[in-house]
Amino acid sequence: MKSTKTLFIAALAVGGLMACGSVRAQDATSTTNIPAMRAPGAVTNAMPRGMRGPNVDRIAQSLGLSDQQKTQVQSLYNQQSEKVRSIIQDTSLSKDEKRSKIMDLRKSTSEQMKSILTPEQYQKWGSMQQRMRRMAAPATGATTNAPSSP
Repeated sequence: MKSTKTLFIAALAVGGLMACGSVRAQDATSTTNIPAMRAPGAVTNAMPRGMRGPNVDRIAQSLGLSDQQKTQVQSLYNQQSEKVRSIIQDTSLSKDEKRSKIMDLRKSTSEQMKSILTPEQYQKWGSMQQRMRRMAAPATGATTNAPSSP
């Protein structure tokens, strides 16, 4: 009787391990759970998690953007992201110079957004930017360069 119980428990344990192994094998074949293979030392996203750029779909929905506006905004944010990334990676610049260049870039982006959005959308976008910057740096006393009311 004792050997039957031991055999039964061992069979359950082996079955459980096999079940877990098959679940893990399924996860390993799923492309959504596997990070992209990277070369050693490759930089995939030089931006910190909070600075990876806005969700254009969410912005488009909040502002009621047309398809053309959404495409233009996406392009503008992609360009801005690449420029910020290159500024951050530029080792010849000091921290203050990088900050200054990024602030200038944000001002430029704001002016370009003004030409894409309607006045109402632009005002709402400016409010969204101010709110996001307050949430990102609540106690640092950081200033925002979000657009003021037109």
